[in-house]
Amino acid sequence: MIETNAVIDKIYRIIFSREKDLEFRAINDFKELEKIAAKFKPDLILLGVHFPNDRDLEFIRILKNHRELKKIPIIILGPGHDLVSEKYFRAGVEEMIDVSRLPLDAIVQKVKKTAP
Repeated sequence: MIETNAVIDKIYRIIFSREKDLEFRAINDFKELEKIAAKFKPDLILLGVHFPNDRDLEFIRILKNHRELKKIPIIILGPGHDLVSEKYFRAGVEEMIDVSRLPLDAIVQKVKKTAP
């Protein structure tokens, strides 16, 4: 999980740490991802869309062009207004979850369903 908003990051950490069949790592900085991914080898990347100035799109493009990380599916988590555009799918995102309209357990189930 990559989330730069500290409050939202804490909520996601609590939600996903409860799941016994998921191993969850949260980071707050893009620079950490390559180190974590090399050690942890994630099956899935969850990305909060709260980055300023379309930084999220830039980051998705970087991931999708990275030799070792490009095949890892990306799920966007965020409020509905951020998810209206197809720009995330065009950038290579596999799924977008509108967290403003779903209960927490439904968010977790949707993530599990999308995970390889």
